[in-house]
Amino acid sequence: MKGKHFIMAFTLTCSIVLEVWVRWISLEQYGRDFFGIWPPIDNIMHFMWGLNIFLILLVWLKWKPLDSLLGVFMWQMMWESVEIIGDIVQAQPQHMFDHFFFDGIKDTIVDIAGGAFGWLIMKSFPDAINNSKPLTEGRTYMVTYAYGVVPLILIGTVVYFINGKVSPDTLTFIWLLALLPVTQIICKIRSKIKK
Repeated sequence: MKGKHFIMAFTLTCSIVLEVWVRWISLEQYGRDFFGIWPPIDNIMHFMWGLNIFLILLVWLKWKPLDSLLGVFMWQMMWESVEIIGDIVQAQPQHMFDHFFFDGIKDTIVDIAGGAFGWLIMKSFPDAINNSKPLTEGRTYMVTYAYGVVPLILIGTVVYFINGKVSPDTLTFIWLLALLPVTQIICKIRSKIKK
C-alpha cells in the first residue's frame, strides 16, 4: 500500500470509528450522544471529514488539489442542506439542531480547513498531485456556486439579526437548492460567450 493510500485509509477509519463512538457507543455508555457531553467534538469530526473528502477526491478520483478543496465545499453545502431538512423532519434533542447561521458556516470553515490540511499532507506525495487531472468545467461550476453562496451569507446574516437571532434555515435551504440549476445556467451562458 502506498503512503498516500495508507494515510487516506487511516484517516477514514479514524473518522468512521469516531462517528460510531460519538453517535452510538457513547449513547450506550453515558445515556446520551457525545455531542451533548462535549460539543466541540463536532468540530473535530467536521475537520476529519473535510480531510477525508479531500483525500478521496485527490487520491481516488485524481482531482487537482484546488478542485478537491472546492469539492469539499460542495460536499459541505450538500451536508448542510440535508441537516436543515433533518432538523425539520427528525425528532432530536436541542443540542443536535444545526442551524446554518452560524453553526453551519463554522462547520463549513472547519471542513475546508480539514481539506487544506489534506493538501498540506499530500505535498509530501508529489505523485498524488502530479497525476491528477483538471476539472475545467467542474471547477468553473464549483467556483460559480461558491460565489453564489456569498450573497446568501450577507442576506442571511441581515435576516438573522432582523428575526431576533433566529437562523433563516428555510431561506438557506431554498437558496442552496435553487443555486444548483442557476449555477448550471450561468456556466452554460459563460461557455457560449467564450465560444
